[in-house]
Amino acid sequence: MVRQIKEYSEKRSRAKRCPLPIRVEAAIAVMLMGVTDYSEIASAVGLTYKEVKEIDMANDPRIKTLASEGFPPGKRFRLARPLYCPKCKYKINIAPCVACESRSIGRYRRSQLPGLVRRDRSL
Repeated sequence: MVRQIKEYSEKRSRAKRCPLPIRVEAAIAVMLMGVTDYSEIASAVGLTYKEVKEIDMANDPRIKTLASEGFPPGKRFRLARPLYCPKCKYKINIAPCVACESRSIGRYRRSQLPGLVRRDRSL
């Protein structure tokens, strides 16, 4: 029993050290943007329909953690074929969408500013 646990923990630590292929990470980034069509994701990233379907099932623990935690800020993936962002409808070559991300950062920064003095426009 101890031997099985040790082998399992070695497999888990090996899985954490080995990074995922770039195309798999790009597919996850496109899925996190909100694109749900497997064929569209496959053509944009350069994978097959079956591979994208397997990625979406998330049998690999590395894929599960990446999908739940998200990507670090600033990590971008160049797409093989441009697609339209489901949120802002821009045609993008890079995932995740830079336009959506910059808008959300701007909203966050504006919300964190101390009470802004608004001019009274009734004068």
